Amino acid sequence: MMPSDFLPGCYANLPIRSGESLPGYLLRLAEANGYRGIRGLLSALPDPPDRRLAISLRELRTSEPLLRNLGRMAVGDGQHLLQFFCSRSNEYGSIWHGVLVNHDAWLEPAAQLCPQCLADASILQEEWDLGCVTTCERHGVELLDACPTCSAQISYDRASLMHCHICGTDFRGMATVVASQGMLTVSSDFASMSRFRYRTHVLQPQVGPWSLGFDLFKILSLKLHHWASNTYPKSHLRNLRLPQRLDATRILATARVDNVYELRCLASFVAELLKPLQALPRDAALQQYALEYLTANVSLPREVSAAIVSEATLPVEMLGYQIFSGRPPSMRGVDAAIRFLGIDNLAYAALQDWDVISTPVAGEPYDIDALLAAQRFLKEDLFTLAEQQQIMGVPISIDPPHHLKMMPTWNPRNRTDCRVSLQSVRTVYLQLMERWDRDTSLTAPVRLRDLTMKTDFPAAVVMRAISLIVTGAIQRFDWQAPFTLGDIQVEGAASESILQGALGG
Repeated sequence: MMPSDFLPGCYANLPIRSGESLPGYLLRLAEANGYRGIRGLLSALPDPPDRRLAISLRELRTSEPLLRNLGRMAVGDGQHLLQFFCSRSNEYGSIWHGVLVNHDAWLEPAAQLCPQCLADASILQEEWDLGCVTTCERHGVELLDACPTCSAQISYDRASLMHCHICGTDFRGMATVVASQGMLTVSSDFASMSRFRYRTHVLQPQVGPWSLGFDLFKILSLKLHHWASNTYPKSHLRNLRLPQRLDATRILATARVDNVYELRCLASFVAELLKPLQALPRDAALQQYALEYLTANVSLPREVSAAIVSEATLPVEMLGYQIFSGRPPSMRGVDAAIRFLGIDNLAYAALQDWDVISTPVAGEPYDIDALLAAQRFLKEDLFTLAEQQQIMGVPISIDPPHHLKMMPTWNPRNRTDCRVSLQSVRTVYLQLMERWDRDTSLTAPVRLRDLTMKTDFPAAVVMRAISLIVTGAIQRFDWQAPFTLGDIQVEGAASESILQGALGG
């Protein structure tokens, strides 16, 4: 007689095996019982999840009743699958084996495998479910996520554990690629769910949670358009193919030294990714934006972000009491602030418009640190006309100021002050970087600088082209070092529309 704890649905009752993946086990159980994959198996539950497979698998991990029913249906034991239960922490992650795991870490329904492990054990290993695990330490090879015969992506949304759902190729016979020892070690660190050991600009190594290492892996897998658009996708890694995840593993492997991840080694990767920002004539423009991106979008400690974006320690702005040896001047009234900053009333009003400075209530002195911040803004965050020409890469005519439409002067009250803000220029650069595909190959490229030689207003031509690019009218373009705006290349066929629009044709 069947034990009373059994739920109907399975003729073949298979126990979970040590180290086996939850979706891998469900696929094995479904195949043994004649179901068409995991979806068919789940449909036999009393209250089956009815959403797409990726969400259903995530729901399984965080639902004790569903896991109990699956255990009862599989082997007649409601406790059998509770080892996979993850207590939900927040909308972004769950606690699994005492470790906070971001939902984006699970490859669902995408899957990956080691053919040799599959041949040896006939199960899918649990660590393969994690997108930050990209190699197999047992056999020293890179994992595979696509069928070599038909190139179809391997997925848990299939009917056979061992075979491709498209062409039927047996995964156990797939060829593999040998992985470097560094890559094997990085994947092993993630697979073991161990705490993350790292070093910033300070000498002493530090220890953080596993989730910190995952955040770092995810950052290294992002593309230029993520950084340029100031977006940090909630769902990214779980949908990312293996070659891109292997790239992140390689980068991390270069930073792992004596069992510690040297975060400063990653600064060269960030600098290369955001390389166009190096054209801005401010030494820290690139690092400043990268630091802003990480601190605003990723839950990393500031010292971690600072080490990732700069190999050298970032300068720390001195406070007023340090500059004035503990006795900063007490300045009251707008006139005193204007004299301290060396500006006029128009410039002071512009600082207020930019929220750089605010006038204290009557009788109260200015905060010296606020005045110093305004002083730094005037010195470091405004580009002179000569610097703008350097950024444009072509001569600028200020009468009429063709280049100022997309990069307006910082102080419209004063027509003689043609300076523009770093923020305005950087916005244009980021818009271009967001749309730039580094792999673009133009058939008949024309450099904007060369196109301007036919005109009396070079800057107008460049800015017209940029306007067409950022609005999507021109979708294919390339960009070459030193990454001035004049170094942008477009198809020759776009030249006429650029020239006509720039010159009023």
